[in-house]
Amino acid sequence: GIPLQFTDTSSYHNGSITGREWNWGDGHTEIASSDKLSHSFEATGIRTVTLQITNDKGCKNTATRQVNVIPFPKASFSASRNCAEHQVQLHNTSTGESLSEESWYTPNSAATTANLNSSNPLMVFHTTGNFPVRLIVTNSYGCRDTVIDQVEIHKNPEADFSFVLPCQGAGSAFTGSSVSGDTIISTYSWKSKSVDGSVLNYSGNPATLFFGQPTPYQVEFLVADALGCTDTVRKDIPVEPKPTGNFTYTA
Repeated sequence: GIPLQFTDTSSYHNGSITGREWNWGDGHTEIASSDKLSHSFEATGIRTVTLQITNDKGCKNTATRQVNVIPFPKASFSASRNCAEHQVQLHNTSTGESLSEESWYTPNSAATTANLNSSNPLMVFHTTGNFPVRLIVTNSYGCRDTVIDQVEIHKNPEADFSFVLPCQGAGSAFTGSSVSGDTIISTYSWKSKSVDGSVLNYSGNPATLFFGQPTPYQVEFLVADALGCTDTVRKDIPVEPKPTGNFTYTA
């Protein structure tokens, strides 16, 4: 681990302290002439540190303290929904005791960032590719660790659809003609919205949509792939009114 700084604060008013022997409680001892020195512990846990001092008259005394050696922090993170022009969620997965501070940084102007001093900030990358992201974590004792990982940003699918001109009250086929991004499209969601605000939801590809009124509807089509990348397209759809049925007869 990193060196810990120890200071002998012993006092003797009738002369001087001439000897200092440290027992670190880890199998190592050290004789020091200065009142300040450093020591690194190789393993975590409670260590009993003992200082024996000797004055210029040959008199001795000891001081003992418990030192808790904690693990060094280990910085790590993950990212989800790594898609261009989407909010990429970064997740701080660092380990260590008494973590108190995190700091994120990406040295690339292709990203728009927010909440970089939080555990789970958001970044929006405007192009695809691999981008370095740095995370620094610090514990309450000032120990810190840094990790730099590449975040891969994927291409979004491109949503589009075709349809058969719908008639009022009849089902009409809507077919997605979307283009995949970096992987296959796995989810197809449809939403029709009438002029009075009523909404119907459908799924699948193709899908049969129904329109109850002879007024324009807005149809929204959302596609999502296995990486969580999405795209949405909206189109205004005219609806043909039903013909008026009637007949006459004669005797």
